[in-house]
Amino acid sequence: MEQEQDNDAELVASVAEEFVGKLGTEAVPYLRAREALSAGRGDSLSAEAWHDIADAAALILTRVS
Repeated sequence: MEQEQDNDAELVASVAEEFVGKLGTEAVPYLRAREALSAGRGDSLSAEAWHDIADAAALILTRVS
């Protein structure tokens, strides 16, 4: 279980880094919009994933600036 959580955290961080690399400071608003779209469709699992990725992107951006 712990290994799975580590893998999930690494995946979230990797995806967040990719979005930050492509979108810069616009990554977080974009990811929050994806979260809202998923939630609006009733896809709570995807919404949670987008939320985690957005949080990771925000953290990356605070470290960069």
